[in-house]
Amino acid sequence: MQKFIEFHFQPDVLGQFSLPPIGYPVPADFVPQLARCGSEVPFDLMLFWLQHKSADAGDQWMEVESAMHRLIQLLIPESDRLSVVAEAETWRLEIGSVFLDQQVVTIERDGALLAALRPAEDGRLVAASYRPLDADSLLLLMRLATRAHSRHGVAMCPNNWEYALDSTVTAENYFAQKRNEPYLSYFKFGIRDDEADVAPPRCTATQMEVFSRLNSP
Repeated sequence: MQKFIEFHFQPDVLGQFSLPPIGYPVPADFVPQLARCGSEVPFDLMLFWLQHKSADAGDQWMEVESAMHRLIQLLIPESDRLSVVAEAETWRLEIGSVFLDQQVVTIERDGALLAALRPAEDGRLVAASYRPLDADSLLLLMRLATRAHSRHGVAMCPNNWEYALDSTVTAENYFAQKRNEPYLSYFKFGIRDDEADVAPPRCTATQMEVFSRLNSP
């Protein structure tokens, strides 16, 4: 990614959309263009830049959650569907109900639950998210949701669920946890998290769509 600087929008512009009055990360070479936009606020770009800032924020990542949450609200389409599919050429992920008292693979950060995954009947993944997702979490979800190869499956595993299970036992999760980055865990008998507030599927799908589209080369 490019080098970011902290950009402060005019208070009346942020207030118009109920966005927190914080400094927003903006690539340095984009600042002149943004300064000319006046009251036009690029919600998708702002969310994308915050996704990257959150990934790099160490133990301060929760400080940008309120801004990310509001931008997601401004971007989500109107829909009452209980599940949606987020996809691109190389990955596909159903977003729907995940019961935390059954076997799940989780994405956590600093002990906080970011997302949970369960197997669909065909071995693909169903995901739910509980907090705004940073760039590393989104990349992790997309990697786990890789479309199966006709001969080699998913990274030499039979399906996405088996790949997710294999991914929970790598050393990379230990080091990610130590660095305050997202990491995977597996709970055979589920977890209890009475405080987990699941995001509507379209919120999760919106985050993945924005990141996937803007992160492309």
